[in-house]
Amino acid sequence: MSENNNQSMGDLFPDLGPEVPIISGVAHDSTESLATVRRVPNEPGMAAKVFTMLAEAGVNVDMIVQASASTGTADISFTVPGTAAAKVQEVLQEKQGELGFQSFDVDPNVGKVAVVGVGMKTHSGLAAKFFNALSDKGVNVLMISTSEIRIAALVPLEQLNDAVKADHINQLNAITAYFYMRGLDYFGGMPIYYSVDDDLCARSTARETYAHIETLLKDAIPALSKKTTLGASEDGYIKQAAAAALLAQLYFNAVAYIGEEHFDECAEICRDIIGGVYGTYELDKTWYGPHCFDNNTSPEVIWTVPSENSKVEWNWYFKYFYHYSAYEYFGIETAGYNGFMLTPSLDPQGRYYTQWKLGNPYQKFNDKDLRKKPYRYLASRKYEGMFLVGDQTNPNNPSQQCLGQKEYSGKVINLVDQVARFSEVGTKYNSVAELTSTMADGEENSGIRLVKSPQPNLADNMLRWNPDCPVIRLSEIYYMLAECELRAGDKKTAAGLINQVRGRNFEGGADPNPVTADNLDEYRMLDEWMIEFLGEGRRRTDLIRWDKFVTESWWDHTPLNDKNKNLFPIPNSAISANNLIEQNPGY
Repeated sequence: MSENNNQSMGDLFPDLGPEVPIISGVAHDSTESLATVRRVPNEPGMAAKVFTMLAEAGVNVDMIVQASASTGTADISFTVPGTAAAKVQEVLQEKQGELGFQSFDVDPNVGKVAVVGVGMKTHSGLAAKFFNALSDKGVNVLMISTSEIRIAALVPLEQLNDAVKADHINQLNAITAYFYMRGLDYFGGMPIYYSVDDDLCARSTARETYAHIETLLKDAIPALSKKTTLGASEDGYIKQAAAAALLAQLYFNAVAYIGEEHFDECAEICRDIIGGVYGTYELDKTWYGPHCFDNNTSPEVIWTVPSENSKVEWNWYFKYFYHYSAYEYFGIETAGYNGFMLTPSLDPQGRYYTQWKLGNPYQKFNDKDLRKKPYRYLASRKYEGMFLVGDQTNPNNPSQQCLGQKEYSGKVINLVDQVARFSEVGTKYNSVAELTSTMADGEENSGIRLVKSPQPNLADNMLRWNPDCPVIRLSEIYYMLAECELRAGDKKTAAGLINQVRGRNFEGGADPNPVTADNLDEYRMLDEWMIEFLGEGRRRTDLIRWDKFVTESWWDHTPLNDKNKNLFPIPNSAISANNLIEQNPGY
């Protein structure tokens, strides 16, 4: 709310300790040729002669394997670019007498598939999983090469596509579907491309984009691997359950995307995910498990984006919630940006907003909810609460106080569930009664702040980047199914599904306000979505699905009753880059 202060500033790869491998991608090459020189004299310097001759001819060699025989000879196999195959044949034919080998052959019908990343060679388990994936697809491995950053396998060309699909193509299709769905959600119909070589194209319709996403996911799901070990480390790889969940999300929001209800299709997929059809998952026993420092091993997490220092720092996003001096409260050295807050539950006079059913997030957390406690790091990876509220003095060290830098310069910041220019009462305003509460009225103590991704203290500084970004978790599947059941008229089943998640938020599971068939309606459903997934970027979509985003009020939001505003405007940069793209109506 306040002005920025520029001076503040899967189970495929298990947890392997300090040298955690970061898989940057899967590559494939169908243009390789495999050359084999047979019965080379097995004597020192012979391999050097072979590859010196090739180098002098300008041939680049990649993978090399030498196999010795009991006859005093050896076979040397190596790969070269397909374009160099003729040159290799020419050199070997010319030098056969000098080298003394019996025969050679060059096979162009091979391809290479490789996983690329950090710390690969030192972790044999990674190679085992890679080759098991190929084996599961019936792919025959002809040659293997490893380095610190790559594990590569040479395979028959006709099996290359299968090899790539096993480790790459279907993951890319699923990720492509994810981004197309985000585009559909934000902007409507998207330009659909099938190759990086495609010419610029105009936007497809929302229905065409929807169908494209559906096809990508349906094709990918059967080919992806399943998570088979409960609590195995998630690593960013898309598995069956993640792709299935994306398809469920597409059906769940179809009424917003294409004006058709596909809740039955969504419900079927959700039941299968919960039932283990797509892999092994279960709800975490604690509210913090899906978000904590070790959330990659939460049994609830279906897909995460790994967080790593200077690459993807998930908790960096939440710095926008933190005051400039929040480092004092947390006991760390980095500050916040004081930009984001929860919408307020109270007006400037301290009265709860009751004139609308939506919003008021902090108020709607029950006072006995374990999450409603002020955030406090307890040491040794443990913490409690997920809000910054009230006096911002370090709960572990009272000498560390979060002091104001703007309206409350030099004073201890006291974060309130209100937005107003309280600091101007007595100067610009005669009394609190004159204050207004809008986005333009915020000051540096305005609003409760969210700590969804935990902050350690300096003693445990290296934990700062441990929490991964949980893109999809099993609780979302429970909530989607609950809403589908609600829409189908089965409020009892819907309430039971929500309560399975809610129970962990209270000491001993004693929920003082469980969902029941009597109190569950669209507004309670929306409240449950808001509370459980606060800060996870889904509120707008939920409101649009219930046709409330442009039709209802909350805090300073007044209804526009213009459904064009369910979509964002297309950025001018996108239109400038592609003059075939037209702006959304109403902008």
